[in-house]
Amino acid sequence: MKANEELRRSLLSGLMEDVLPVVQLPAAPSPIQSAPMATAFSPKTPQPLDYVPADPFNANLISHLLQRVSFPGGHGHCLEQIYGNPKLAVRKQPMYIGNDRYIIEKLLGKGQFGTVFKACNCGTKCTVALKYQKPPNKWEYYICKELQSRLANHNLRDRFMDVTKGYFSDQASILVSQLEPLGSLLATANILKTSFKVHKESIAMYFTLQMLQIVKAMHEVKIIHADIKPDNFLVFPLRDNYLGLRLIDFGCSIDMSLFPEGAAFTVPINTEDFICCEVRDGRPWSYHTDLFCVAATAHVLLLQEYIQLKKNRDVWSLVIHLPRYLVQDLWNMLFSSMLNQQSGPADIATLELLFQEEIDKPSRQKDLRINLISLSNMLKNR
Repeated sequence: MKANEELRRSLLSGLMEDVLPVVQLPAAPSPIQSAPMATAFSPKTPQPLDYVPADPFNANLISHLLQRVSFPGGHGHCLEQIYGNPKLAVRKQPMYIGNDRYIIEKLLGKGQFGTVFKACNCGTKCTVALKYQKPPNKWEYYICKELQSRLANHNLRDRFMDVTKGYFSDQASILVSQLEPLGSLLATANILKTSFKVHKESIAMYFTLQMLQIVKAMHEVKIIHADIKPDNFLVFPLRDNYLGLRLIDFGCSIDMSLFPEGAAFTVPINTEDFICCEVRDGRPWSYHTDLFCVAATAHVLLLQEYIQLKKNRDVWSLVIHLPRYLVQDLWNMLFSSMLNQQSGPADIATLELLFQEEIDKPSRQKDLRINLISLSNMLKNR
């Protein structure tokens, strides 16, 4: 107990005020780490580049990297070549995509990087998500398949979007993935804002812990998502009324195994409300961006508003002061660590341990179970 308290204080020293002591209880099995083990093809990784580009998103660079990995390589079993530009639209009659028939039931969303539809596969009778992109995005297919391969024996493998089928022409691509009817973390944050008057902190802790675990697993296999935000975490049901998160939308991701060890980039990521402090300071970044965006997403869950920052003597902090009824030292640890990564990416393992420790408290577990049931019902009925 004393060692953990000293760890908290040492990491927070000079960054945040009003550090409160936290009592450590024995860890209990976590309900949020549950996924079947699986086997997947694991292709050989090519030699990394001998230089570090400033912009890892450059279209010419991506094309070169796809050639370097011999796309699709061992991932061709889920890929089908089609012709022309399929016109996806909501309709009652089935349409062919390649050799498969789908009924397009609903437009789910349209963004900068693609349009997503809810559809039913007439052959399997499964409801799926279809992501239509023009021009075609082979890179997202590659990243999703690489994650499934690299995490084949990891218990969080199912927390990452899996492309079950990819249709590609020279004009467009359609990626098929599992549909999650409970919506995204953004929908959850909106419910917390409008329908939960109290007891929001346990929910925020619960999902923040999952985000930390998901990002840690992804970074361990050298993938940077580079577009983490509430919209890109889907909520899905687990056993006993628990809820899980699945990370989606890997169109801007970075495969760090293809770059020299320690590579960092200088091109700015300018996603509004999710700009890491490295970019704000004009410093090189790598894994830092995902870690900052986890903190920014946690801020949305905890306070139902986007993060705002200030800087004083080279130290970044929140503009607002956290309410005193929150577990301030835990949240201050998260925000100060993720905002101030000048010495390198933050230590996710320590943060994961501290959040798990807090969630495992009996009083927290009781509050969490009650509120997860309420939240689950609201998400189903929204």
